[in-house]
Amino acid sequence: MLSDDRFNLTTLRLLYYPPVNEENPKQLVRCGAHADYCSFTLLGQDSEGGLEVKLRGSQKWERVGHLPGALFLNCGETMALWTNQQYHALQHRVIVPEEDGTRRRARHSVAYFCHPDSKTLINPRDLGSGPSDSSNIKYAAITFL
Repeated sequence: MLSDDRFNLTTLRLLYYPPVNEENPKQLVRCGAHADYCSFTLLGQDSEGGLEVKLRGSQKWERVGHLPGALFLNCGETMALWTNQQYHALQHRVIVPEEDGTRRRARHSVAYFCHPDSKTLINPRDLGSGPSDSSNIKYAAITFL
């Protein structure tokens, strides 16, 4: 990853969610439910809250708390394929907090989306993803981008 002679989509994004002044925040979502496409994401967030995750096997959204100085590590779709689902792509979203004072403040976060180089072969067999029995491999190898 991140070699100097290939195209790479790894990105650092500064995310800004403006304050919400509406009276019914339950009908608003700052960022809809999704799983990241990349290998993994490192996320640093402020203390305003709103990030929620849906854990594997659950239909319930869980709030992600804020720990000052901590980074949130999130596996993406590419990592899920590469590891034959040993690591799952985590569904997540950003909601508008119900607390009046919190929703009326902006939310900031920094996301680092790490991608493999283009033309990298993503093969579930590469990372020792379980038994070598071919019937256990859920995905065919693909070339990234």
